[in-house]
Amino acid sequence: MSDVSLPVKYITGLRINMLPDDFPEYEPTPEDWDALAEAWHEAFSCLPGRHHIENVMLDLRGIDPFTVPDIVPVLVEVTTGLYTRTKKESGRDLVFDVMGAERQRKWIETQLPGKSEDELFEEELAAARRQRGGG
Repeated sequence: MSDVSLPVKYITGLRINMLPDDFPEYEPTPEDWDALAEAWHEAFSCLPGRHHIENVMLDLRGIDPFTVPDIVPVLVEVTTGLYTRTKKESGRDLVFDVMGAERQRKWIETQLPGKSEDELFEEELAAARRQRGGG
């Protein structure tokens, strides 16, 4: 048996296609949305509690813009569960970003828990300016 330590590799980012290929393109029923939320709850519950994920990209490319108001409650529900569990068990915040739904992306990101990558960048930039004395 060797005493050599192997480097540990971490998964720090996930990109998730939120809608399955067989999801109804137009006018999904409330049951469709419930089934989607249940599937994502189950998938996220399989993640170990003490993971190293820092960023979760929610891929909404190809989604009908008129269904965005229907999917946002699902996104909020499943990301809040994952965010809360990660915060409790790992002591870290998760950053959620959205890909796709360009016209509504910023609004969607404001509905999700935690801060977006853009907000974190702005905070870091402001802190660097304060440190340099640039106010």
